[in-house]
Amino acid sequence: EANDSKTARRAKENGEFSYIFKAKKGEANYLVCKFSKEDNGKTIKITVDGKEIASETLNYTGETEDGFYTKTYEIPLEIVNKAKDYKDLEGNTISGLRIAFSGVNGAESAWLYSSAYTRIAYSKNAKIDSLTYKLDGKTVTGKITNNKIDINLPATSNKLEYNVKIADVNGLLYVNNSLVDDTKTQSVSLNSNKTVLSLEVFGEDHTTSNIYTMTITKNTASTSTTKVTSTGTSASKEIAAKSIKVYAKNYPIVANTIILKKGSKVKLKGQVLPSNASQKIKFKSSKKSVAKVSSSGTVKALKVGTAKITLTAKNGKKKVVKIKVVKKKKTNKYLKLKKKSISLKKGKTTYIIIKKISKNATDKLVYKSLTKSKVKVDAYGKITAKKKGKGKISVKCGKAKVTVNVKIK
Repeated sequence: EANDSKTARRAKENGEFSYIFKAKKGEANYLVCKFSKEDNGKTIKITVDGKEIASETLNYTGETEDGFYTKTYEIPLEIVNKAKDYKDLEGNTISGLRIAFSGVNGAESAWLYSSAYTRIAYSKNAKIDSLTYKLDGKTVTGKITNNKIDINLPATSNKLEYNVKIADVNGLLYVNNSLVDDTKTQSVSLNSNKTVLSLEVFGEDHTTSNIYTMTITKNTASTSTTKVTSTGTSASKEIAAKSIKVYAKNYPIVANTIILKKGSKVKLKGQVLPSNASQKIKFKSSKKSVAKVSSSGTVKALKVGTAKITLTAKNGKKKVVKIKVVKKKKTNKYLKLKKKSISLKKGKTTYIIIKKISKNATDKLVYKSLTKSKVKVDAYGKITAKKKGKGKISVKCGKAKVTVNVKIK
């Protein structure tokens, strides 16, 4: 049965309807369905070439802008690999799966809206394929070693223009924490003998990321320390770190403390300010028997107790975060944010700051954009404004959930 506007279908009692969806053999395939909150309480049963992959009663409690939401169902690989050949409307041969929809136990089904589609898994390839720059009118390819790119330029250079080719065309590129268009030439002013840039690449999933450090050095006898010239003026020096901000992947930091259950892990990320200072950070634990930390910032909770993790910038500036390791898991029931309404310019970023949770709660944070075309959010709570308008982000911790409203200008 179709609705009046022909934008949705549902199965009547003891009935079903089906479509042929494209499939890609050898890879994880997913079915994305659009439903209405008005159908909460109704059921949907989904079968792929006769094999059931879902059977449930809809009960969506999240917030939406228009009353609609999407659900994603994984199609088992053994089913995908048995996809058959079909002809599309243009006569081309495609690999396809017949996917049928009905209600559970013969009941009338929920409405399925016309934007249903299949897709493969989002790529997690978050790498730089190449970086090129101009030198004396020629294009030079920068050498990338262990996520480091070192570029040497003549002493008279005052600007560098460069191009970054990321591995996934649907990925994202941030330069010093600002989203840039990776299809265009980037430019940086060289106001000192050494300039350090942080290049962060996200895969198509917009969660997996890699950070590269690009160091641009002018070939001059001057050092990065202040040098007095014959006229008594001072030459430029490397930008000094003034402060460090720290963020935790999928964990709240409240009162500068992270609560971890014994045996669990958390990834810390430091941000040196100002952004044009060196982003190199060293991590150190005050009690390695309680919580040890890797050179990349991954903390593992080993024993009940408290340890301090110190983040140190290149110039010695420090930031300390406390790790409290507890024996038992405790469910969080309360969640308070510093801001529930945020205003951002298109292309700019900010972070969601957690102000309070239940005492000693060990639950992870789950961030989810409810308006992906407008705004995105990663596992650290980093918000990126993509398109002008109004966006919403869901923040969940245990049994508590809060919605953040984002206005993009």
